[in-house]
Amino acid sequence: MGEQVVFFANHGMFGGAANLVNALNSYSRYECSLFTHIEAPYEQESGLIINKMSIEDFHNYAIPMIEKVKKFFICDYQGLEAIGDYLSIKNGEKITHKFQDKNGIKTILNFLSTKQCIFFWSGTRYKKNHKKVNSWVELLGVKRTYSMPDLRPCDPNALPLYQPFEFQFSTEKFTKFTICHSPGDKLKGDSKGTAMIMKALEKLKVKYDINFLILKHTDYQTALGLKSKCHLFIDQITKELGGVGKSGLEAIRMGIPVLSDVKRCIFDGYYADHPIINVSNSNQLFKKLEQLINSKSECVSSALTTLAWGERLSYGLTANYLNNTMIWE
Repeated sequence: MGEQVVFFANHGMFGGAANLVNALNSYSRYECSLFTHIEAPYEQESGLIINKMSIEDFHNYAIPMIEKVKKFFICDYQGLEAIGDYLSIKNGEKITHKFQDKNGIKTILNFLSTKQCIFFWSGTRYKKNHKKVNSWVELLGVKRTYSMPDLRPCDPNALPLYQPFEFQFSTEKFTKFTICHSPGDKLKGDSKGTAMIMKALEKLKVKYDINFLILKHTDYQTALGLKSKCHLFIDQITKELGGVGKSGLEAIRMGIPVLSDVKRCIFDGYYADHPIINVSNSNQLFKKLEQLINSKSECVSSALTTLAWGERLSYGLTANYLNNTMIWE
């Protein structure tokens, strides 16, 4: 049995945290458990475990285990919310991580001061509140933080980290050249610059015999299958986000060249020499897509480079990276 680590995550980071847990459980010296509130209100006294354990099991199993474990991996700013929910049920009182609830924050930080913590930043809420959240991390004397490359400027001491992927995918492509995009649903409005992306795609379709596939409201396995058959993937072009999200990382793992706005990202160390094609506006996107459509050799070369680099997102290589960089004491 390996050394135990507890991952805390909110529902938005659930998939990424689950993949990190699976990678470490398969290829590291750690034995990891994932706790999350999964949109479970305190009033319903729902369990924090992903299998929705009963309150009786929570008190008989979860509390003794969490109290015993010394190493925590907290996924995103709202991973603190799962800790607040845990303390709420344990203590029988409402405890939140909200900025206006100073007593709640104090209770959470006091609890975390007894643990060895690592933080991973991935969300826009952290970006908005990073100065305050960073001050909490400094109070805890945290030795290691990770972040998505687009959030590295918010925490200069963080190492880059992308969630890993392991899945089967087809190498067969659609007969007609197909460009794929997956609009974001997590934030209200046009969170991935979809309107700008569609403008460029509509112009291309007037000039070239191509298809574009918009993945939305599709079950996950079907979406993966369709995406794997596409020739190019456009992730996001927007001032609010930037970087590459889960859908873009999946495409990279499949060897599909990805176009996205990454000019504000910091890529170094493990993720240096990335294959992501930077485009920052509709005009740049149109010109680059046109170039790739007209150059089959460049498109194939980009796909091969992307596929090779995408191995860094495998469970095994990601676990090795974490094994070599995680600092607890």
